[in-house]
Amino acid sequence: MVKKNLLDEHGNLNSLGIALCVEKILRNKTDELPVWLNKHLEKSLQCCSNISFLLEHELSKKQNNYLINEIKKYHPINLQYKNSCNAILQVLTPSRNEVFTENIRFEFEKPLKEEVTLYIIDTNGEELLKQIIPVGKTQYKLAVELPVGFYNYVLGSVETTVKGGFYYAKNSIIAHQTPQKRKELV
Repeated sequence: MVKKNLLDEHGNLNSLGIALCVEKILRNKTDELPVWLNKHLEKSLQCCSNISFLLEHELSKKQNNYLINEIKKYHPINLQYKNSCNAILQVLTPSRNEVFTENIRFEFEKPLKEEVTLYIIDTNGEELLKQIIPVGKTQYKLAVELPVGFYNYVLGSVETTVKGGFYYAKNSIIAHQTPQKRKELV
């Protein structure tokens, strides 16, 4: 690995350098990093911070994928929605098939101009919950305990309807374990 390919003009790791470090950390092969790079990381808090940020993001993605696969294994899903959206009601969160291990969170691009009714529906089509989200909200947290699994939601107002799906894993023992402990459980 050539030093100049991994550093930017200011002497900090560029995106390739950061990605290389994260990949080696994820594969538990940091001993394969060049000596000069390890020395650089001992001195550069900014580079360590950038690596840390990307590593956290990658671990979060990995955990979500693991949770989705575990949920699918033990709770077969017959139907998955792709989130729909339209000009009137832009839903930012949940993103497509997002995993929630705490409160279920809805975020909207703009404050709601009218009341919106939220329905949570299980994969059998049974309505589990109906809530009214008031006018003016850009965020709405739903503190509810659900069994581990995949759920559909429908947001409806006088003018529009948006539907999507999410995974819920709060009560899952797997969701609260370290990756090593999860492997032991499975």
